[in-house]
Order: sequence, then structure tokens, then C-alpha cells
Amino acid sequence: MVVHVNPSCARPYAAVRANKLCHVTPLRRRPALSLRRFAVALALAATLTACGAEKSDDQPAQAEPGVVLVKDMQFTPATITVQAGESVTWRFDDGGVPHNVQGAKPADTLIHSPILRDNSYTVTFDTPGTYQYGCTLHPQMTGSVVVT
Repeated sequence: MVVHVNPSCARPYAAVRANKLCHVTPLRRRPALSLRRFAVALALAATLTACGAEKSDDQPAQAEPGVVLVKDMQFTPATITVQAGESVTWRFDDGGVPHNVQGAKPADTLIHSPILRDNSYTVTFDTPGTYQYGCTLHPQMTGSVVVT
């Protein structure tokens, strides 16, 4: 449909078929329809905003003391601090992706887990210091344990 303006009355009308006037119908604006659409859009936006304000179960949980989560191809937290004599537990929960925890020298004999897809691995740290570790399967995954 092509919309033209009649120069004699400056009113819009519709023309169909290659420049032949088939039917002259004044075009009416529908302010009520536009207002209705606006109201629906506003109500939808308000509803979505209200839904987003609720707390969901997908929010990251607060870190447990002494626990490092192995998930999403990272160690969380990347650095954990414990007192001498306390333990650190690595919880493997990355949807079946295999990982391990391997200490860097000199902690390589202290921190040395098997390759795990789930489950957990725990080490007790008796000597103060900083212990670096990583996943040998995914070199970008690194972390450290600070023992005070």
C-alpha cells in the first residue's frame, strides 16, 4: 500500500495498484491503540523488573571457610587464608569436567590430588607460608593457600 497526500485537502489516503487510485479512504490514526500498546509495554517492563528483584537460587553462595570450589574452569576463591593446623578442601563441581590440584614446588608433594570429575580433596596445612597450586589439565587455573 502506498500512502499519498491529496494536495487539495492535505488529507492522507491509500492508493493500491501501481499509482492507480483504487479506493480513497482517509487514514485514521489510532491513538487508543498506541496508548494501549504503551500501557501493555509499561506493565510488562514493571513485571520483569519486579521478577528481577527477587533473589534467585542461581546467586553465587558465600564461600565456606576452608573450601575452594572447582567450578567454571576456575578455583573460587583463588586465594584462601587458613591458620596453621587447619585444612583446605577443594570441591570438584564442574559438570563432569576433569580437574586436579597440583602444588607448585616446594608444595608439590603436599598438594597432589588425583584427576577428579566430582568429589573433594582435602589437605591439612601445618606450616605457615604461601602455597601455590594449579590444575595440570588446565594451566590457566591457578590459586594459592596462605597459611598464617
